[in-house]
Amino acid sequence: MKGIIPLKNEKTRKQRKVLLIRHFPTPLNEKDVSRGWSPTPMDSEYIDAAIELGEGLKLDGIIASDLQRTLQTALYVSIGSGAPILKTTTILHTWNTGDLTGKPVEEVDPLLEKMAVEEPDKVLKGGESFNAFKYRFLIGLISILNEFPGKLLALATHGRNLALLRAWEEMNYNDELEVASDNLGYEEFEPGTATLFTVESGLLI
Repeated sequence: MKGIIPLKNEKTRKQRKVLLIRHFPTPLNEKDVSRGWSPTPMDSEYIDAAIELGEGLKLDGIIASDLQRTLQTALYVSIGSGAPILKTTTILHTWNTGDLTGKPVEEVDPLLEKMAVEEPDKVLKGGESFNAFKYRFLIGLISILNEFPGKLLALATHGRNLALLRAWEEMNYNDELEVASDNLGYEEFEPGTATLFTVESGLLI
Protein backbone atom coordinates (compact mmCIF):
# COMPACT_ATOMS: atom_id res chain seq x y z
CA MET A 1 0.00 0.00 0.00
CA LYS A 2 1.32 3.43 -0.93
CA GLY A 3 2.68 5.61 1.83
CA ILE A 4 3.11 2.81 4.38
CA ILE A 5 6.49 2.81 6.13
CA PRO A 6 8.10 -0.65 5.91
CA LEU A 7 10.09 -2.32 8.65
CA LYS A 8 13.60 -0.91 8.71
CA ASN A 9 16.25 -2.79 6.80
CA GLU A 10 19.74 -1.34 7.13
CA LYS A 11 21.00 -3.61 4.32
CA THR A 12 18.59 -2.11 1.79
CA ARG A 13 18.89 1.60 2.49
CA LYS A 14 17.56 3.59 -0.43
CA GLN A 15 18.13 7.17 -1.48
CA ARG A 16 15.64 9.85 -2.49
CA LYS A 17 16.29 13.44 -3.41
CA VAL A 18 13.77 15.94 -2.08
CA LEU A 19 13.70 19.74 -2.25
CA LEU A 20 12.51 21.65 0.80
CA ILE A 21 11.36 25.23 0.33
CA ARG A 22 11.07 27.50 3.30
CA HIS A 23 8.03 29.72 2.78
CA PHE A 24 8.52 33.33 1.75
CA PRO A 25 8.44 36.06 4.42
CA THR A 26 5.30 37.10 6.27
CA PRO A 27 4.46 40.25 8.24
CA LEU A 28 5.33 38.30 11.40
CA ASN A 29 8.82 37.55 10.03
CA GLU A 30 9.35 41.29 9.77
CA LYS A 31 8.25 41.69 13.40
CA ASP A 32 10.59 38.83 14.38
CA VAL A 33 8.01 36.99 16.43
CA SER A 34 7.30 33.25 16.54
CA ARG A 35 4.85 32.21 13.79
CA GLY A 36 3.98 28.70 14.99
CA TRP A 37 0.69 27.49 13.51
CA SER A 38 -0.70 31.02 13.12
CA PRO A 39 -2.60 31.61 9.84
CA THR A 40 -0.36 34.47 8.79
CA PRO A 41 -0.18 35.08 5.02
CA MET A 42 2.87 35.36 2.80
CA ASP A 43 3.80 38.99 2.17
CA SER A 44 2.44 39.90 -1.27
CA GLU A 45 5.60 41.78 -2.22
CA TYR A 46 7.33 38.40 -2.64
CA ILE A 47 4.93 36.98 -5.25
CA ASP A 48 7.26 37.69 -8.17
CA ALA A 49 10.21 36.22 -6.27
CA ALA A 50 8.27 33.02 -5.58
CA ILE A 51 7.32 32.66 -9.25
CA GLU A 52 10.94 33.30 -10.22
CA LEU A 53 12.12 30.62 -7.80
CA GLY A 54 9.76 28.16 -9.46
CA GLU A 55 11.04 29.04 -12.91
CA GLY A 56 14.45 27.69 -11.97
CA LEU A 57 13.15 24.33 -10.74
CA LYS A 58 12.39 21.11 -12.61
CA LEU A 59 9.94 19.21 -10.44
CA ASP A 60 7.40 16.42 -10.70
CA GLY A 61 5.16 17.92 -8.06
CA ILE A 62 4.80 20.09 -4.97
CA ILE A 63 3.42 19.19 -1.55
CA ALA A 64 2.67 21.90 0.98
CA SER A 65 1.98 22.47 4.61
CA ASP A 66 -1.58 23.79 4.63
CA LEU A 67 -0.82 26.92 6.62
CA GLN A 68 -1.57 30.02 4.56
CA ARG A 69 2.02 31.18 4.06
CA THR A 70 3.19 27.80 2.78
CA LEU A 71 0.13 27.29 0.59
CA GLN A 72 0.76 30.64 -1.08
CA THR A 73 4.44 29.84 -1.51
CA ALA A 74 3.53 26.52 -3.14
CA LEU A 75 1.01 28.18 -5.45
CA TYR A 76 3.45 30.73 -6.86
CA VAL A 77 6.28 28.20 -7.15
CA SER A 78 3.83 25.98 -9.02
CA ILE A 79 2.98 28.83 -11.40
CA GLY A 80 6.66 29.41 -12.09
CA SER A 81 7.72 25.79 -12.44
CA GLY A 82 4.61 24.34 -14.04
CA ALA A 83 4.69 21.52 -11.47
CA PRO A 84 1.32 20.59 -9.95
CA ILE A 85 0.47 20.84 -6.27
CA LEU A 86 -0.14 17.16 -5.48
CA LYS A 87 -1.51 17.55 -1.97
CA THR A 88 -1.51 19.67 1.17
CA THR A 89 -0.95 18.23 4.62
CA THR A 90 -0.59 19.11 8.29
CA ILE A 91 2.38 16.72 8.40
CA LEU A 92 4.56 19.52 7.04
CA HIS A 93 3.51 22.05 9.69
CA THR A 94 6.18 23.62 11.83
CA TRP A 95 6.53 22.89 15.55
CA ASN A 96 3.28 23.87 17.24
CA THR A 97 4.52 26.40 19.77
CA GLY A 98 1.08 26.94 21.29
CA ASP A 99 0.95 29.85 23.71
CA LEU A 100 4.46 30.93 22.66
CA THR A 101 3.17 31.90 19.22
CA GLY A 102 3.45 35.64 18.68
CA LYS A 103 6.18 36.10 21.29
CA PRO A 104 9.62 37.47 20.30
CA VAL A 105 11.86 34.95 18.54
CA GLU A 106 14.78 35.95 20.78
CA GLU A 107 12.79 34.61 23.74
CA VAL A 108 11.17 31.59 22.11
CA ASP A 109 14.07 30.03 20.18
CA PRO A 110 16.45 29.51 23.14
CA LEU A 111 13.59 27.94 25.12
CA LEU A 112 12.70 25.54 22.30
CA GLU A 113 16.31 24.59 21.68
CA LYS A 114 16.75 23.81 25.38
CA MET A 115 13.55 21.74 25.42
CA ALA A 116 14.66 19.70 22.40
CA VAL A 117 17.79 18.62 24.29
CA GLU A 118 16.65 18.42 27.90
CA GLU A 119 12.87 17.82 27.83
CA PRO A 120 11.93 16.46 24.38
CA ASP A 121 8.69 14.94 25.66
CA LYS A 122 7.47 18.05 27.49
CA VAL A 123 4.29 19.34 25.86
CA LEU A 124 4.13 23.08 25.31
CA LYS A 125 0.95 24.69 26.65
CA GLY A 126 -1.46 24.80 23.75
CA GLY A 127 1.09 23.10 21.51
CA GLU A 128 3.17 19.93 21.23
CA SER A 129 6.42 18.41 22.47
CA PHE A 130 9.61 18.37 20.43
CA ASN A 131 9.35 14.61 19.98
CA ALA A 132 5.77 14.92 18.73
CA PHE A 133 6.97 17.44 16.14
CA LYS A 134 10.00 15.33 15.24
CA TYR A 135 8.14 12.09 14.66
CA ARG A 136 5.22 13.78 12.91
CA PHE A 137 7.50 15.45 10.39
CA LEU A 138 10.14 12.77 9.81
CA ILE A 139 7.72 9.84 9.63
CA GLY A 140 5.46 12.00 7.47
CA LEU A 141 8.35 12.88 5.17
CA ILE A 142 9.19 9.21 4.64
CA SER A 143 5.52 8.44 4.02
CA ILE A 144 5.32 11.18 1.38
CA LEU A 145 8.43 9.94 -0.40
CA ASN A 146 7.06 6.39 -0.34
CA GLU A 147 3.71 7.59 -1.67
CA PHE A 148 5.33 9.22 -4.70
CA PRO A 149 8.21 6.90 -5.70
CA GLY A 150 10.47 8.06 -8.48
CA LYS A 151 9.26 11.67 -8.38
CA LEU A 152 11.33 14.72 -7.54
CA LEU A 153 9.18 16.60 -5.06
CA ALA A 154 9.36 20.06 -3.57
CA LEU A 155 7.93 20.39 -0.07
CA ALA A 156 6.75 23.87 0.89
CA THR A 157 7.34 23.97 4.61
CA HIS A 158 8.97 25.89 7.47
CA GLY A 159 12.42 26.78 8.77
CA ARG A 160 12.26 24.49 11.80
CA ASN A 161 11.44 21.55 9.52
CA LEU A 162 14.50 22.19 7.39
CA ALA A 163 16.64 22.41 10.53
CA LEU A 164 15.15 19.15 11.82
CA LEU A 165 15.89 17.36 8.56
CA ARG A 166 19.46 18.70 8.64
CA ALA A 167 19.79 17.43 12.22
CA TRP A 168 18.66 13.97 11.07
CA GLU A 169 21.11 14.14 8.17
CA GLU A 170 23.89 14.85 10.67
CA MET A 171 23.00 11.53 12.32
CA ASN A 172 23.25 9.73 8.95
CA TYR A 173 19.48 9.41 8.50
CA ASN A 174 19.41 6.59 11.04
CA ASP A 175 16.23 4.52 11.04
CA GLU A 176 15.60 5.22 14.74
CA LEU A 177 15.04 8.88 13.74
CA GLU A 178 17.62 10.15 16.19
CA VAL A 179 18.66 13.73 15.44
CA ALA A 180 21.39 16.12 16.52
CA SER A 181 19.07 17.92 18.94
CA ASP A 182 21.77 20.38 19.97
CA ASN A 183 21.96 21.79 16.44
CA LEU A 184 18.45 22.88 15.44
CA GLY A 185 19.11 26.47 14.45
CA TYR A 186 17.45 27.40 11.16
CA GLU A 187 19.30 30.64 10.43
CA GLU A 188 21.02 29.07 7.38
CA PHE A 189 17.63 28.55 5.72
CA GLU A 190 16.48 31.99 4.63
CA PRO A 191 12.78 32.50 3.90
CA GLY A 192 12.02 31.85 0.24
CA THR A 193 14.97 29.56 -0.43
CA ALA A 194 15.12 25.95 -1.60
CA THR A 195 17.47 23.31 -0.21
CA LEU A 196 18.06 19.90 -1.83
CA PHE A 197 18.46 16.91 0.51
CA THR A 198 19.39 13.34 -0.36
CA VAL A 199 17.61 11.17 2.20
CA GLU A 200 19.09 7.70 2.62
CA SER A 201 17.09 5.32 4.81
CA GLY A 202 15.99 1.74 5.27
CA LEU A 203 12.48 3.16 5.74
CA LEU A 204 12.30 4.11 2.06
CA ILE A 205 10.72 1.70 -0.40
